Amino acid sequence: MKPKNQKKKQKKKRNRLMKSSKLKKLSAKEYEAHLEHQRKLYAPIKTTDGKNTSGPVEWEDEVKTHKKIYRYTGFGNPYDRLVRLANDNKEFYHTHTTATTRLLIDEYASYSSYMYGGRDYSFKEFHLQRKLKNEIRTNIKEKKIKVPKFTQADINYFTYSPKLIDMEPGEYIDEITSFDINKAYYTCAYHLGYMNKEMYEECIHLPKHIRLRFIGTIATCKTTYHRVGWRMASPVKIERDKLLRRVWFHICKEVDNCLRDFMEILGDNFLLYYVDGIYMKKGDYSDQIKYISGKYGFEFKQEEVSKIVRMHRETYDSQGIDIYKWDERKKKFLPKEFTFRKTNPHENDNMKQLLAQYGFSDKVSNKQVNKFLSE
Repeated sequence: MKPKNQKKKQKKKRNRLMKSSKLKKLSAKEYEAHLEHQRKLYAPIKTTDGKNTSGPVEWEDEVKTHKKIYRYTGFGNPYDRLVRLANDNKEFYHTHTTATTRLLIDEYASYSSYMYGGRDYSFKEFHLQRKLKNEIRTNIKEKKIKVPKFTQADINYFTYSPKLIDMEPGEYIDEITSFDINKAYYTCAYHLGYMNKEMYEECIHLPKHIRLRFIGTIATCKTTYHRVGWRMASPVKIERDKLLRRVWFHICKEVDNCLRDFMEILGDNFLLYYVDGIYMKKGDYSDQIKYISGKYGFEFKQEEVSKIVRMHRETYDSQGIDIYKWDERKKKFLPKEFTFRKTNPHENDNMKQLLAQYGFSDKVSNKQVNKFLSE
């Protein structure tokens, strides 16, 4: 049995949500204006090849500019609601990113918006996210920063020693040392001039589970599907900020360069690095840490690792390992799964073979491969 006061709190919260979710009707004049706006949005437009296609659906702008549209945000499973809407032959917009899914539903000339998946972010953090993006754009303009044109193909998030490939399933390596770059991406963004001191301090004090993926949202792609029932009512719309994506890849490249330099210094003692952490044979690396920290301005923290175990997870081009890292909450070493390619996925020759398996011509140029990787 739950305490009575807890039940009362839940009931009050439920009532508030129900009250806020009520949709208000538009007047006849407002409704007619709304329909006219809809007709303009969906009017066919001529493409370069002379064919008609439905116009772009700028529903976000519509929500912002139309005064009498009310929105309700809730949490749960978006796909249950999506299936119900499709089966009922309703018109709706389905937008998703890596972190959130949003359904925007047209009912009785009003809109209700249901957002899922972003439950870890408070409204304050959503506002900070927008503020961060605006600050990066402002700093690029005011400081005249030349953002390099790096793509995903230029970055090795995961590099490993041949020793790991040669291991048989069940074999392991113990006596390991691991170092992580402390707040790697925020420190890098600050050093490169994309982020001011105040924003840096505000971001690094976010809760860890939010901080780990917060800055990565500047490179998010947003995909919008406009459906009537199960039928696509207009072309799929993909939105991405090319400038901010280049900023993100510049930050990632700088972290990657740091770990690659560290790897070369370690020589045969190197085992693998992943994103912002590097693993090596046990030993004293204080001089190496001092050199790398001085060169890139990063701070390193040591992590406790007991062993790396070669697992039975394997495909034609990848295999799996488990890294046993210390869990402070559970006070014991717990395995973390990693799957990596047996060959470098960023080498063009290997990528050409992979493209050929999916029906692409094997006579593709390096430029085409790099374009494929940058998507």
